Amino acid sequence: MDRVVSIKATRLKLTEELESYVMKKLSGLEKLINAYNKNARVFVEVARTTRHHKTGSIYYAEVQVMPPGSKMGLRAVAEKNSLYEAIDRAKDELKGELQKEKEKRITNVHKGGEKIKKEMRSVR
Repeated sequence: MDRVVSIKATRLKLTEELESYVMKKLSGLEKLINAYNKNARVFVEVARTTRHHKTGSIYYAEVQVMPPGSKMGLRAVAEKNSLYEAIDRAKDELKGELQKEKEKRITNVHKGGEKIKKEMRSVR
């Protein structure tokens, strides 16, 4: 996936295995990201939230999709017991956000078409 601009690891080591796992998971969203914005960039952060906890939600994953020149983008955050679970959850959350945006865009196109049809009928 060419869109991933950066993968940042906080309080843990970014291994090649972890990086390839993130890339593999996000490559499945390529089509939805294209529908959202063809030039959007993806930023990923994975982290261990604390060093002293042994159980609970100690791993964190955040994925942001930012269109160029925009301050608003889509963001998904997850905290889980396992780093891989957190990445999977963040990916699923981002997928839902991307699908919501796609549906909004389609709905707006349909509304625009309805307005045009209404105008055409009133002209006759």
